[in-house]
Amino acid sequence: MQKRRQLTKTQSSKQLLKTLTDNPGLPAFVRTLQAPVLKRLIDHVGLHDAGDLIALTSAQQMRELFEESLWETLVPGQAERLRPERFLEWLDVMLEAGTVFAAQRLIELGDAFVVLNFAPLITVIDATVLAEHQEEACRCAMCMLAARDASFEVLGEYIVVGLHDDEWDTVRTALVEIDGEDATFLQRVLAQCSTAPTMRDFNPDDRMRLDDATYERDRRREHRGYVTPQMAAVFLKSARHASREALVVQVDYDPISQRYFDQLAAAAATATEQRREIVDPDEEGAVQPITPVQLRALETALVDAQLVGDRQPGLLSGPQNTREPTLALQARLDRLQLTHPTVFAARLGELIFLANVLMSGSWFQGGRFGEAEAATAALACANLGLDQLLAGHGGMRAEERALLIESILDAPPGIVRLFQIGWNLIQALPLRAAHALLDALRADHVREQLQRKRWILDEIESAVSDPDILDLIEQGEFADVGDNLVLLTLVLDARACQCLSTLIADFPRYPLQLNVGTQRARTNESQYLTTVAQLAKVDAFLEQLDELLKI
Repeated sequence: MQKRRQLTKTQSSKQLLKTLTDNPGLPAFVRTLQAPVLKRLIDHVGLHDAGDLIALTSAQQMRELFEESLWETLVPGQAERLRPERFLEWLDVMLEAGTVFAAQRLIELGDAFVVLNFAPLITVIDATVLAEHQEEACRCAMCMLAARDASFEVLGEYIVVGLHDDEWDTVRTALVEIDGEDATFLQRVLAQCSTAPTMRDFNPDDRMRLDDATYERDRRREHRGYVTPQMAAVFLKSARHASREALVVQVDYDPISQRYFDQLAAAAATATEQRREIVDPDEEGAVQPITPVQLRALETALVDAQLVGDRQPGLLSGPQNTREPTLALQARLDRLQLTHPTVFAARLGELIFLANVLMSGSWFQGGRFGEAEAATAALACANLGLDQLLAGHGGMRAEERALLIESILDAPPGIVRLFQIGWNLIQALPLRAAHALLDALRADHVREQLQRKRWILDEIESAVSDPDILDLIEQGEFADVGDNLVLLTLVLDARACQCLSTLIADFPRYPLQLNVGTQRARTNESQYLTTVAQLAKVDAFLEQLDELLKI
């Protein structure tokens, strides 16, 4: 069965590629695509089959594609890191698309980019400072390299040695082509590469170069409306530590959100202008204009392949085959989509921003958020914030409640404020749960009853103090907290320990056990916290922890 699904996907990819390449408007169409869509298209057809598409991209698109493809977030909230080995895969495809094309694109991308990606692949020796060749028993660098059967090439004033034989042909071909196109450019590059030792071990100069490139990349991506890991981390930290009262009375976006939406609007305006220039070019020699019929056919092909949508992103779709409830906020947004589509689009943009914040800046069950999970979590967190706001207006009639929700959603800070309130609430849970646990375990009556079992007392104290559970939570080391909680099953009901593990987490969730009580529960399932009523059940559970001790 798995092979059949894979075969279908391959056939679909090939069919899409044929549909695109058969359309005369493809060159102009490719130039209109934003980097995320281009990246999805290339991933769909396969990088090694995408050479014809890559050859149609502009230098700016190529830079943005590399910034999408060559970097990876290893730790949410921290700067993304370059993966040099991925560059080789792209370089192979670029060379297949055309050696001149590859050389010209690399030159257009600039010294810094080429140095950063080639330095881990080569060793560069300055030929002008080496011993001269001798007729007998020569010890010059070139003779030594030849004796070792090393892969090398002399390019101007430098000897370039490949670090890995299996990648040398690709690297050498690219460098020779660059030399043919712009020898001065290559000499500058090789001068900067001359101290890079290995593919995985940057020296201090390389690290500084990498950090500078990371910083510049992040700046460019921010200007294009991306949520960088650092932005996301600061946004989430600010919401976590803010006064809840201050979040409630917000009337505008916080500085980070405002900056994001301003840059997103500017990026959209720039993209629209670029699209107009490409589809209807003024300058002679530009890409041939695309007709409306060709454009519609190409856009339909991407929609059919599910690479772009013909409707709004499905962030508001209800849960499928899960116990997650339909949320009050979701229902109101669905209504808003029909009655005030412009306002709805603005609130949907906020949800997209918040989902990207979670993907870039937050852990989820020890890993990173996926796109769908982040969207669901962002909506749930905002619903909790809405419920908290409504709880402060008790005694309202249904009509008054509806009007209040409409006023909240009518303008910024809209869903961003709701999310920040919800995030503030759920991020307070791990420490609150830990304090309740410590209070229960260190109560005088508990210690008195365990005096005859001193070893248990020692195990408990070790579990919560070595290392200190509160410090682990503050540092976000939730995996270690979970290990410590396992030891507490000596004195605490196992189902209560499971509840605590769900609450003392990077993204706390609501244990479904609390709906029926831990002593009668038959499930370890959980769902996102979405209501104040769920928070009240969590508080009730924490208050009765001492009753769940097995002493």
